[in-house]
Amino acid sequence: MRVFRFFTSKEMYMKYILLLLVVLFKMSSCKQAEVPKGEYFKGEMFLKLIDIGTEIYTHSFNGEVTAKELFETVPELELTEDQIRWKKEYELLNKYDIIGKPNFNFAEEDSEIEFVKVYLNEKEYRKLKAINLSEIRDKGKKIKISFFGKRITEGVIKCHLIDKVSTVRGEQQWAK
Repeated sequence: MRVFRFFTSKEMYMKYILLLLVVLFKMSSCKQAEVPKGEYFKGEMFLKLIDIGTEIYTHSFNGEVTAKELFETVPELELTEDQIRWKKEYELLNKYDIIGKPNFNFAEEDSEIEFVKVYLNEKEYRKLKAINLSEIRDKGKKIKISFFGKRITEGVIKCHLIDKVSTVRGEQQWAK
């Protein structure tokens, strides 16, 4: 065989093939960098002292049905106007699988909206879990954050990947 003339022996040829296979395997198993998806958002975390999240849909009031049960079982014709509006909001949040997910308030740079609600998965939430916004505010600092996500409504964003979190000097925005 002509191929073997290049190599001194069949053993050398087999070692070359084995090395080539190992290199190809290593290259194919290298983890690809996670490609961020969605729009890029920059701003700061916003402290709101009293905040009702999506838990309101799964919380039972006075031992009665939850809003989730109400929206999923009662025909729309039997709901009030407010309940229909809440049902549409519930269906939108449910469509994006963010009911019950961790969230934070976010003041977006160059936005006229005071703040929006940002929902994230557990992996991204772990990056923020240790932050104590009240303590940071007391020290005269604030949290700057940038992330990739999808705007669901004017007041709701679903975060896919947190890019950067930093503590900087300045007054933290907050509301009661």
